[in-house]
Amino acid sequence: MKQISQSDLDAITQTFESTNLCDKAFDLKSLFLGLDPESDLRPLRKWANKRGVDIKDFDSAAHYWRVVATLGDYPQNCGHLMDLFAKTYSLTVDYSGVMLATGLGEEEPNASSVETELRSLVHRLALPPKRFTKGDISDAFTRWCSSKRNARLAGLTALITQPLAGKADWQALALAISDPTHSPEYVIAALQTTMWCVKRKLINDPAYQPENHLMVVLTGTQGGGKTQIAKRFFSPIAELVYEGDFHQITDKSNLDIWNYPVVFCDEMEKAEKADIEAVKNAITSERRRARLLHTNITSFTRNKTTLFGGANGTLGEKILDTTGMRRFAAVRVKSKPSPENIAAGIPVVDWGTVNAVDYLALWHSVDHRQPSPLLSCDIARAEWLAINESERAQDSVEIWLRQFSGNRFDKGKTRFTGGELYPLYAEFCRENGYKACASNNLGKRMKGFAEGRAPWLPFHQPTTAKGLTRWELKDLPEADSFQLPLTLRELIS
Repeated sequence: MKQISQSDLDAITQTFESTNLCDKAFDLKSLFLGLDPESDLRPLRKWANKRGVDIKDFDSAAHYWRVVATLGDYPQNCGHLMDLFAKTYSLTVDYSGVMLATGLGEEEPNASSVETELRSLVHRLALPPKRFTKGDISDAFTRWCSSKRNARLAGLTALITQPLAGKADWQALALAISDPTHSPEYVIAALQTTMWCVKRKLINDPAYQPENHLMVVLTGTQGGGKTQIAKRFFSPIAELVYEGDFHQITDKSNLDIWNYPVVFCDEMEKAEKADIEAVKNAITSERRRARLLHTNITSFTRNKTTLFGGANGTLGEKILDTTGMRRFAAVRVKSKPSPENIAAGIPVVDWGTVNAVDYLALWHSVDHRQPSPLLSCDIARAEWLAINESERAQDSVEIWLRQFSGNRFDKGKTRFTGGELYPLYAEFCRENGYKACASNNLGKRMKGFAEGRAPWLPFHQPTTAKGLTRWELKDLPEADSFQLPLTLRELIS
């Protein structure tokens, strides 16, 4: 409390010396005009009481004046209180939860400290405890934060979905960042598909639902600037980006992450230990579910997220998936523009161009109502499929099957059951240091390759009769450069 100066007290008493303070028409709050809301009113209270003012009436008027002088109005409920508090202390919150409150004097306020200050203010202003309970205040604060986050989300969605007004220099960006082994068409289509997915999930229009989900991954040497390129790429919606990793993606107790339009995985090294099928499911699923901590309650949320990543090395080194890489698109980034790299003639990132690109214009240029940019460009699609095939890991089954491409089995045997093929496969694994899969998995993998029409598969589509599956060799010419391993020829004969 601040002491009222004697001069201020004298000015008030002289101003109202001849005023009937007990007159019902007189507003006691007039006594406090011009005073600091933190003022100690006891001297004035004593003077007014001597003039016949009831202590309860004085305290009631002083309370109302102090609250209004502090907040600008008297709050009618906790929601109204929260609005007045935010306005008084210039409180703002963005979608990522970052808060600013210039009136609170905190350099980096957070939700906990702001809510504590709000409850402290309620106590200092002596607001009615039955109307402003701790729980109701907390609920009002949570609702206010949620409403502001939703407003930010709507505002940024409107920002990036405006029609293109400037120049979208995609070609310059592609040439500035991507390794020369990529075509500009592929790089542009891959990056545009990320924006396309983000927009479709944000707008959530039934006529343009998310499909052909894709996770673009920037690959290349360490220190090449992949993270900085990603941050510039998403700069128009920076607060909508969550920086996570594959462990968080596959964590079934984490629901909040799926409320972010973009999750940037800058630690792709953790992908090696992650359940890749779970990651692919996270990329494509419409809804995510999780069990709330310390409860048996399962909660659901719409999957609003598009994944984007960065990885040192190649994508195939991080994503060990033998079934295919069609949910991923690798874009190899040039190296760091160091004197050594430049002297060696190594392609380096053109940061001048990267920094000069109008990224909001790039976002404006992608129309979510059109088909997927990557699938609608023949050049880009063909390159993407070729990259995925080169990055895809081969398991022991595929490696074994490829040994038979272009060859015939001894003694003209052309039809085999799974039971006849498994010993050949197992022997191949023992001879070459591979771990053999179970016999039932061998059949599943072979059927998967057959269903995918793998051109190198040496067998026709399998036939099944009486519960027995048979595989017939294709009539392929002998390969001049390949001889079937002796051990396998002996097993066949």
